Amino acid sequence: MSIMDPTNADRAELAMRCIDHFCDPFDSDVRACITDMVSQMLHLANVAGISPDEIIESARGHVAHEIAHDSAGKPSQYLAARLAAMKEAA
Repeated sequence: MSIMDPTNADRAELAMRCIDHFCDPFDSDVRACITDMVSQMLHLANVAGISPDEIIESARGHVAHEIAHDSAGKPSQYLAARLAAMKEAA
C-alpha cells in the first residue's frame, strides 16, 4: 500500500483494517460494519461542530473523483482474504 499515491484498492484495504479494529471479529455482515463505522464518524463530526450532511456530500465527491481518476489497483491478499472470509461466514 502506497501512502503517497494510493490506489482505490489501497483505500479499501485501509477501510477494512479500520473495520477489523472497530467491529466484532465474528461479524460477517460487511455492510453493517461499514454502516456502523460511518455512523460513528458522523457522530464525531457532529460533536466537533461539523455538519454530518456536509461530510457525506464531501465524501461522495471524493469517491466519485477517485473512482473516475485513480487506479483501481489490485486488492491485496489481506483484503481479498478478509472479504472472502466475510462472504463465507454470511
